[in-house]
Amino acid sequence: MRLQWLAVFAGVVLAKDPKDRAGTGAGRRAADAHAAAAAADVDVLPSATAQTAALFFSVDGNSPQPRGSLVFDPHQAKHSAKLEAPVPVDKALLAVRGRDSRYTLHARIGSGSDAQELSASVPLCMLQSAKFTEQITLHVDIHGKPFHLDYLVKAQECIPDVELSKVTNFKTSAHVGRLVDAPRPRLEQPVDPMDAATKPPEQSTSLSRS
Repeated sequence: MRLQWLAVFAGVVLAKDPKDRAGTGAGRRAADAHAAAAAADVDVLPSATAQTAALFFSVDGNSPQPRGSLVFDPHQAKHSAKLEAPVPVDKALLAVRGRDSRYTLHARIGSGSDAQELSASVPLCMLQSAKFTEQITLHVDIHGKPFHLDYLVKAQECIPDVELSKVTNFKTSAHVGRLVDAPRPRLEQPVDPMDAATKPPEQSTSLSRS
């Protein structure tokens, strides 16, 4: 009887230990966080049809500088892309320039003789006015091949003396634009020239003054 009571008492003590309670307290929160992180890692893993575009930037036609890589899947339903290994804002881009100075983004897909390069540009002063908030859209055709690059910034005009001292990184959103299939052409029935020649002239419905 005494041994049985001690066993029950030990079971109560162990049950009260927070470390041994399954599904409660910090232990469960840590497990949930770990599971969420694992799920997120699976979600961002590249698929079998994913492609990578190397990104570069240039100002006023100077030599392109690296800007990271754009990973995209032209066959994914989400139409989303991911910027990997992003590069911080170059300090030279923070300098005040004329309104005719342009920032160009280059996307290079593939390598060797099959390499393809697309580019788009905006006035540098508008990129500065947007505090380097940008949107990159890579358009692909129905076969998944990129054919156009859109580059937008969150600004409508150049704002003079914009505060950029705290800007260190781009704020980027990236997307994939897919070309919608055009409707099938409708076959028109050809007109026989002989029928057109023998067809009586149409009556005019306009009224004439007598």
